[in-house]
Amino acid sequence: MRITPVFALLISLFLLSANAQTPTLVFVAPDFPPFNVDQHGGAAGPFADIVNAVCIRIHSDCRIKTLPWRRATAEVEEGRLSGGFPLLRFPEREQIFYFMGPICDTDYAIVAGKDNTFEFHEPKDLSGHLIGG
Repeated sequence: MRITPVFALLISLFLLSANAQTPTLVFVAPDFPPFNVDQHGGAAGPFADIVNAVCIRIHSDCRIKTLPWRRATAEVEEGRLSGGFPLLRFPEREQIFYFMGPICDTDYAIVAGKDNTFEFHEPKDLSGHLIGG
């Protein structure tokens, strides 16, 4: 896994924390091992480590809680949280969310048995399938 610059995230969080009173930034992440692992309602793992390091660097109080995917994205979409991660970038999501760039580069592989006839051509082909579980 290669860590990419988190400059955009740093700037965004710095601007949020520039008020006289430093706000508590609350992020959400799904339980998605090995990147995010639920630890008593909070997140641990490489993604959480990067976000926590940024929060320490900008002297901001940050919390990361874990929620299921749909609830996590709904909480961010409705403005109840400061942000969420990880989230793949799709044109439909760009209408709803502000993407600051990757905090970590990684690759995924989807594998199936030889007798499986499933073919992937576009994201909607995955509808109804459990991915990353």
